[in-house]
Amino acid sequence: MTWERFGYLCRKAAVTCGEREVVSDCLARIEQEAVCGLYGAEMATNSWPRRILDKIGALANREAAVAALTLYGRLKLTRPADELMKFKGITSYLLAIALVYFVVVAIYQLKVAPTFVNAFTNLEVQVPALLVYYRDYWGWLVALVAAVLMAALLVGHRLQQMFQFQAGIEQSPVFKYLLFSNTRVSYLRLIELLQAPLHMYGGPAPGDTAIARHLLAIKTTPMDLATEIEALIAGELRQLLECGQAQMKALTVIVAGLLAASVFIFLFSAYAPLFMLGDAV
Repeated sequence: MTWERFGYLCRKAAVTCGEREVVSDCLARIEQEAVCGLYGAEMATNSWPRRILDKIGALANREAAVAALTLYGRLKLTRPADELMKFKGITSYLLAIALVYFVVVAIYQLKVAPTFVNAFTNLEVQVPALLVYYRDYWGWLVALVAAVLMAALLVGHRLQQMFQFQAGIEQSPVFKYLLFSNTRVSYLRLIELLQAPLHMYGGPAPGDTAIARHLLAIKTTPMDLATEIEALIAGELRQLLECGQAQMKALTVIVAGLLAASVFIFLFSAYAPLFMLGDAV
């Protein structure tokens, strides 16, 4: 309920802030009221709602700050819980599959493979090449699977944080190097839209972007600015979800392919010696 609390603070501050009261003090006063808890828990310091409120409170122009609060108070913003559950489900699935794989590989490598090698040695039969390969290089194969899986889990976790509106994500290495380009672009557009009312009333401008030009043009018309910002945010959230799901599907396919190839090598190296031992006996 982070955005619900944010909206309540904006709506109440916009109409109750005294003429001589500092906006930041007004927001702090309202947030200390017990009734504020009805709209959700306290906002995390690293969340975008908290950061936006801090920026509004820091505006030098009091009238501009109240105008920004009024516009934010009219927006219907919510955290998309369904999207969070989807990404949690995918990452949990990948983690469960990988854990089973690592356990099976460890048992085979530590218990089964040495038994086969000793049996071939005792029978003076040449050890199968695939068994030798698997025995000598299994660590590299497991490391490759683990690296891809770790990348998928990091991406999934970062996508969850995006839909929780945590601030500063765009500075992380995962965002810069592991997320697809369209996912990064969509998220940056979403953050620009969330800060649009702040930018329009004295906050630091994002530059000459298509979104900024569009909203400034709307501001000069009778169109309702809050409605348009809300519609743009909803559309960008859908776009970000589609991009995130596409990336997670791609990573899932890669992980599944590596696991399938590894399991094939594992099974072949496990059962081929059985037949060869039967022939030797």
